[in-house]
Amino acid sequence: MRRNTAHLVAGGAVVVVLSGLLVAGCTTAPADDQPTSSPHVAVSGLPSTFVTAADWSVAVRSGSAVAAADPGILVLRSAGSQAYVVSVLNPANGVPRWVSVPIPVTTIAPQAGFTSDDGHPWVVVESTTDATTMLWVFDAYATGRDVQPVQGHKFEGANGKPPVVTVTDRGVLVTAVKEGGSLVYRPASGVAQVFATPGQVPIRSYGTNVLVTLAGGFGLIAEKIGWLSKDRRPPGVAANATATAMAVDGAFVVAVWTGNDKRTTLALHELLTGTVRATSQLAATDRAGREPQPFLVARDGAWAVYGSRAFNLSNGAETVLQGGPYAFTQIQDAVAYGVEPAAAAPSTAPSPSPSASASRVPSAASSPSVSTPATKPATKPVVLDLLTGAVLDTRTPVTVPGDFDGLGHGLFVMHAPGSGDDTLYAVPLKRWRP
Repeated sequence: MRRNTAHLVAGGAVVVVLSGLLVAGCTTAPADDQPTSSPHVAVSGLPSTFVTAADWSVAVRSGSAVAAADPGILVLRSAGSQAYVVSVLNPANGVPRWVSVPIPVTTIAPQAGFTSDDGHPWVVVESTTDATTMLWVFDAYATGRDVQPVQGHKFEGANGKPPVVTVTDRGVLVTAVKEGGSLVYRPASGVAQVFATPGQVPIRSYGTNVLVTLAGGFGLIAEKIGWLSKDRRPPGVAANATATAMAVDGAFVVAVWTGNDKRTTLALHELLTGTVRATSQLAATDRAGREPQPFLVARDGAWAVYGSRAFNLSNGAETVLQGGPYAFTQIQDAVAYGVEPAAAAPSTAPSPSPSASASRVPSAASSPSVSTPATKPATKPVVLDLLTGAVLDTRTPVTVPGDFDGLGHGLFVMHAPGSGDDTLYAVPLKRWRP
């Protein structure tokens, strides 16, 4: 799941629920998830913003996915050929706070991510076979081993395809379901609420609030206080201007405003209030006004990057980034980490695999997460200073973190040549550990 989500390689088993226990040919999680490396082990190939030694490291199965949020570090990994498990690690030392019961592999790579509902954090696991998707909900603050899901819900997709599940740090939205319409899924209760308003297309769910697009704009439909874009025009935008929501991430939506005066304005709106936090005037030839660009908001809400522009959300200041285009996955302390995509390679469509990721229209990710795509075009890691727009690390190779925890650790999953396992390293930023 950026950030709060993970994806795994799928096989071809069927989920069976028996007296509340997920059955996958075994009923006990494997005991190979304890930290295995001594602390302060040296790590090479890191960005210059990090120290050179990890505070701790733990061996994980090859292909594991990692994401972080307040409850800890979410790991989605295989547990043999027919199952996978999710666990949450203590960011201080890598020791598991809890490990789930095994969950059977499915025909589509599983995903797991953090979300919240009713004031509580949850881990949602998406397990899909053909056109059927099961959502398993775990208490993010659980403890112990063989932790059972507290909720489970089956969704059938339309036209023989699986439903589309969007998990963010604030809610779960299920679209393209067999019954038609869209569903707001509440992890706390396990209830799926029907959302069906003519002329409105849901984009994201935030508890009982739903971000929608509609004729000439977009808005947040809420039980109590919502808003529409027509009432949240940026300064200087013509009264007849229309808005198009281009991308969503975290608590922000990017919109392009166009009017009869031919001016095009890019604006970052707060999701919950519609308040404009930053704007940029676009040239008629700028692709950012016509095509959605990669969008990422820092977890602390201090910075946002849309395409080749970075915005300081405390004062609305804009920085034009050097080079690009880039696809960033993490922002920490005014530094963005990601890749500069190369030309996409021909698809080889390998088997689906496990992944952890998050989601934020398109985004980088919305719930804390990471993912393992079915195909991987060649990419070049990149690290940029958002204050200046300059590239910080020009040397290669350099590895970018998959996520950050709340203790200032960058989380790096690295593969040792000749080994069947990967290692998860928690490496402090220099700024946090001089």
